[in-house]
Amino acid sequence: MQQNIKVLLISIGFVAFGVFALKNNAPWYVSWSTIIFFGFGVVIMTAAIIYQKIKGKPLVLFAGKNNDAERVVLRDGRDYKVEANDANIILINKKNGEKKELLWPELTEVYIIAIDAFPVGDISYGLHRSGDITEIPTDAEGNETLLKMMQEKLAGFDNEALITAMSMLHGYKKLWSKNQ
Repeated sequence: MQQNIKVLLISIGFVAFGVFALKNNAPWYVSWSTIIFFGFGVVIMTAAIIYQKIKGKPLVLFAGKNNDAERVVLRDGRDYKVEANDANIILINKKNGEKKELLWPELTEVYIIAIDAFPVGDISYGLHRSGDITEIPTDAEGNETLLKMMQEKLAGFDNEALITAMSMLHGYKKLWSKNQ
């Protein structure tokens, strides 16, 4: 949501620049192209923000080749608590109480994902099971226990990839696969 608001404000700034240029006799192609292009951005970003407020999920205009279920959106770890034990992993949204349970035998792959979200980057685990990806931020409450359990329960867990990934600004690394 914050990223959408930033883009909206930038677009509004460029539209204002275009109007300023138009009033100061700049060439028409400079002023009108700026107003039209960034004006379209204002409309799209406003619609995206309103959609997200109403529906509670981001507006996806162009889905990639992959199913939208494979899209990973990094979240703020302070909003989550993760509980891991011998039987399962439970991700709890502290804001609304929503819980998601994953059983260890259901897991097929574990990735670590880093996305540079200026000015602060985010790192999360992507836990895959058939047709589903669960993102668990590395700064979620209980992360230490989850990491310890993954290292114990998932034979072949790649600690070196984990260490490398923690210094990445952008990208992902596979930490474990059932088919290794």
